Amino acid sequence: MRHLLFLVLIAGVVLVCSVKQSVQAAPNQEELGEELQTFFVHYVSNYNAYLKDGDDLHIERAVKYYSDPTMALGWPPLAMPSSEVKTNITRALRSFKNKGVSLMKWTQIDVCPLSHNTAVASNVISRFTQDGTVQSELGATFMLAKGPDGWKIAAISLYKADHGRSLITCAHIDSY
Repeated sequence: MRHLLFLVLIAGVVLVCSVKQSVQAAPNQEELGEELQTFFVHYVSNYNAYLKDGDDLHIERAVKYYSDPTMALGWPPLAMPSSEVKTNITRALRSFKNKGVSLMKWTQIDVCPLSHNTAVASNVISRFTQDGTVQSELGATFMLAKGPDGWKIAAISLYKADHGRSLITCAHIDSY
């Protein structure tokens, strides 16, 4: 019985020490939030560049923000290879451009780092016409993973913008 108690005690100490060490090694939530804010700003800048000049190179750059494959969450969930992500982005941006959209801007970015290399974000993007009128809004929740090439969108779920407001309260980023 003593040996069992001793083993349980040692296992508990090892567990506490390993958790403490992993917490100390991870960047703080604010730093990760800033990294992810930059990620989303750069990501949408490719969409805006395409809306401005129609160059497909911007779509190629936008696809690099997605993991290969990327999970599209809906029913049924789909694992989309990067070629399908590119097709979907191209179709969407051409449609927006045809509807007079000239600018896309995050009007809400809520990010919650889960660890040093995973995060969840719930964002709202607004699409504006040339005269500044909001053409439409879309909510999106992202699961993100950080690998050797930086942050990537590993999974995405799209929905009406009003369904996503304040979905995550972990870390709201006020400036974009």
